[in-house]
Amino acid sequence: MDYIGLLARWIHVLPAVILAGGVFFMRFCLHNSKDDSTYFDRHETSRKKWAMIVGITSGLLLLSGSYNFYSKLIEFKLGPVYHGLFTLKLLLGLVVFYLAALLGGRSDKARRFRAQEKRWLNMLCGILVAIILIGGYMKAIAATAPKKEIPQKNASTEADDAKAAKAPSPIG
Repeated sequence: MDYIGLLARWIHVLPAVILAGGVFFMRFCLHNSKDDSTYFDRHETSRKKWAMIVGITSGLLLLSGSYNFYSKLIEFKLGPVYHGLFTLKLLLGLVVFYLAALLGGRSDKARRFRAQEKRWLNMLCGILVAIILIGGYMKAIAATAPKKEIPQKNASTEADDAKAAKAPSPIG
């Protein structure tokens, strides 16, 4: 069992669920309650927490995603379709991080951005659905990809390697 790979997968999936769930909650629950006179008070209070969640989940997703991609490159023979999908997923993910951070930001640009919050939340929801579908397809490609062959060393190669390790270095 590859426990490090499993842990990396969990560290990737859980922040993705939290980030996507937060965006969908903001769009379909919080945003729909704008008629309520306390909407803006609730939104300002939660904005700071949302910004922290976006920062943490974005960092975890970038780190775990990099590790997961690298481990797949080492283990499997993945074709250009997989690499193209990875690139597309990464670029879409960066857009999500940026837009989600703007929704939680406190700058003047972020305040202007939130003036059209529903539009941006709709876009975020669509991008997140696309990322989820792409990730599922990538998982299916990796599951059917042939494993890379690791060259087997025979006894004479191992003996030659041992002699080379004992030999003095020409550099000194």
